[in-house]
Amino acid sequence: MATYISGLTSGLDWQSVISDLMAIERRPITLLEERKTALEAQKSAWREVNTKLNSLMSAAQALSSSDDFEVYSGQAAISGSSKSVSDILDYAVGTNASQGSYSITVNRLAQAQKFASAAFASDDTELGISGTVTLNGRDLTIDATDTLEDIRDKINALNSGDDPAGVTASIIKVADDEYRLTVASKETGASGIDIVDGSGVFSSGLGMNETVSGQDAEIVVEGFTITRSSNLISDVIAGVTLNLKGADESATITLTVSRDNSGVKDKIESFVSAYNDLMSYIDDQNTPAGDTEKPLYADSSLAQLKKTIRNAILSGVDGLSSTLDHLSLIGVNIDKYGKLSIDDDTLEGYLETNFEDVVSLFSADGLTYETTGVASRLEEAIDAMTDSIDGYVVTRQESLQSQMDKLDRKIEDMEERLERKQKALESKFVAMETMLSTLQAQQDWLSSQISTLVSK
Repeated sequence: MATYISGLTSGLDWQSVISDLMAIERRPITLLEERKTALEAQKSAWREVNTKLNSLMSAAQALSSSDDFEVYSGQAAISGSSKSVSDILDYAVGTNASQGSYSITVNRLAQAQKFASAAFASDDTELGISGTVTLNGRDLTIDATDTLEDIRDKINALNSGDDPAGVTASIIKVADDEYRLTVASKETGASGIDIVDGSGVFSSGLGMNETVSGQDAEIVVEGFTITRSSNLISDVIAGVTLNLKGADESATITLTVSRDNSGVKDKIESFVSAYNDLMSYIDDQNTPAGDTEKPLYADSSLAQLKKTIRNAILSGVDGLSSTLDHLSLIGVNIDKYGKLSIDDDTLEGYLETNFEDVVSLFSADGLTYETTGVASRLEEAIDAMTDSIDGYVVTRQESLQSQMDKLDRKIEDMEERLERKQKALESKFVAMETMLSTLQAQQDWLSSQISTLVSK
């Protein structure tokens, strides 16, 4: 359609008239867009609820099994030497440790076997030696045209594939005219490198000599002498990994492993914090900000979710062997605002005197809801809510998205109808302008003719 200036002939700004009419016609679309914005806000709010639920579930999972309470720490002291414990060894205490005290002496460290070649005047000159040597089951073929660099690269290439040789090679420049090839086992231990040198290219051609013997580590634990091929030892003391750093036969390290109640308390504090974070968000959704309501204000689904979570935490656990069957009895209390808090003295006291009872309260593996531990049943409840396929929260989000998709289609249809209506109105006004322009031209012609006749 040709472009016309609105009201050029008629003097009527019909483009503004059409715009005003379209604004009125567009009001239903505006209402639908506002509805979609509200739905998007609800979906975003449910996404935040889901995030906080997952955080609470993670905190509950950290307390839902009796194994989760097997938290230990270690303390070490040294005697018989001026060295520090860290000079001799580092240690890590895992979850499957046992309480106890262990005396440890490090007699020697494990070390890797190493070789060094004879001196060569250059590292990039052909050596003129050839033959095959087998290193840990992998064949190394040396050609007469190989340089020291070539041999180094060939050795290192043996570490590729499904059966790596486990040896490394490098070149040391001793002086401008003295280069030596070194070969070392990647693993420590007395077994060293298995070398089959039938051609003599390794021992005679390269002049390889052992510079460091492979050696197993030797430690004495509780009077028992133990050897291992590695300096990282995790199979001697249950749940304890020793990283040997230095040997000193006169030094005795006493490692004491004890239950880490502070670590358990940290887990309970994380649990309380995650619960409070979720409840604060839910309460905030039900707190109007002036005349503006939050996306999930008075949402009955959110209220039911809150009730389910609260019941899982605050309900007692039946069938326990002690009377500590509610969180409040071990110092985890709820205030009038529905938030949890911890009485440090009470909780720490029961962790010292009734540790197993605290464990059962959180992680009891009951056959019914009433006999299941607080953390265990909370984990189960949240898992049902957040399941990525048919979880309650996901279902709510999918429902909201479905509503938004329907609104998008409806808005698109209405926009298309408005566009057609606007074009129809524009066509009519253009036709009116065209007609008026034609009539104006005819009037001007008639006026001209009349003026001509009158002048004669």
